[in-house]
This record gives sequence, structure tokens and C-alpha cells, in this order.
Amino acid sequence: MNTIESKSNRSEANQNWLSQESLGLKASPPPLEYFVDADEAARFLSISRKHILKLAIHGLIPAHPLGLGQRKTWRFLLSELRDWMLSNGSSLKTRNSRAIGGGSPCKGGR
Repeated sequence: MNTIESKSNRSEANQNWLSQESLGLKASPPPLEYFVDADEAARFLSISRKHILKLAIHGLIPAHPLGLGQRKTWRFLLSELRDWMLSNGSSLKTRNSRAIGGGSPCKGGR
């Protein structure tokens, strides 16, 4: 039984060796994604900086606050914003437009 197990272990090792080294491929870590500020995130989503900060403060978009006080600096990962837009970003406009947009419900002012 030991010879059969050792042969199968050797064949698995040979297959791993063939799949990576013979093809000239090395396992590399995924590229590092950098955090971006509100200006860059707003350009990515084609909205204003003020609006993206409101969405972040209300917790409606994926955002990462920096700081311990009331005034926080917000950072964003573009991949998270992309995934959020593709999954549920369009429901934000219809569901929470009055809560985010503010303003008067009457046409013409306050």
C-alpha cells in the first residue's frame, strides 16, 4: 500500500510541476488595489463629490472612513463601487431619492 500511495503522490507532484514550471508560469499574488478619495470615486461614478460623500455618510455605498472624530475622511475601492453599482446601485435612485436629495416636496421651493 505504501508503494501505491507514494506513486500517486509522485504523479500529483509531477502534474503540479508540469502545470506551472514547464509552462513558465509562476504563482503571483493578485495586484494590489489602492484606496481612492471622494473626488476619484465621484469621477468613476459620474456624480458629484458632495453626493458621494452623502451616500458614504448614510452608509448607502461601500466606503471606508478614516478618523476618530465627527469629521471623517472617506476612502473608496473602485472594485467595491463597481460591484455595488452592478448589484443594487440602480435601486438607490427610486427607493431613497427623497432621503438623499433633500429639498421640498412642493415644486418651486421651501
